[in-house]
Amino acid sequence: MKTKLNETNSSCANGRKQRVFIVDDHPMVREGTSALINQQPDLAMCGEAGDATRALASLGTSKPDVVIVDLSLEGRSGLELIKNIRSSFPKLPVLVYSMHHEDLYAERALRAGAQGYVMKQEPTKQLLGAVRELSKGGMHVSANVANRLLSSAVGARSATAVSPVDELTDRELEVFEMRGEGLSASEIARRLHLSRKTVDFHLENIKHKLDLPNAAELLRRAVQWSQSKKI
Repeated sequence: MKTKLNETNSSCANGRKQRVFIVDDHPMVREGTSALINQQPDLAMCGEAGDATRALASLGTSKPDVVIVDLSLEGRSGLELIKNIRSSFPKLPVLVYSMHHEDLYAERALRAGAQGYVMKQEPTKQLLGAVRELSKGGMHVSANVANRLLSSAVGARSATAVSPVDELTDRELEVFEMRGEGLSASEIARRLHLSRKTVDFHLENIKHKLDLPNAAELLRRAVQWSQSKKI
């Protein structure tokens, strides 16, 4: 059964079903998630997009109840998209559905304006449960993230839990992560639709913030850090 939706599909005529819109740059993920959502008696897909620009252009007409957003998008990042959604559609709940470990991005996503975070490694029931929670006005994070947020709120976060990497901006973290995956500055620039000069500027800032003496040490640290975050 074909479940793929057009990226500019305008509306959901599904009665009382909660409408879901997904933004992910992998067609197979969009198709699989659409199939899963449409199998549910209380949920229905109302649109999809492969990047932030198309998503923002479609959200006003598709009128979803929940938006599922991946963080790794071509061009504008998922974190930037969340901020844009929060600005343009302040009452629209955003659920992050990402391959990135929650220890890395969950707090950043919530600060950007998301109401939930689910890792793609989790069972599909976690995604469905999160969508339903957000559609009812709630939030969804794991117990681990909730405990860390609570600790931060009461000032109980230990010094050992704080990493210099936490001081990087969202874009710097994205560049740092890609460097750790082995991408060159030119490849990062193409992936993020940035100039090589801009990427070099971010790399210099990263070296300064992490107190690294040169590009070789930055690469070593990025690879080490990236490997430590893999599940």
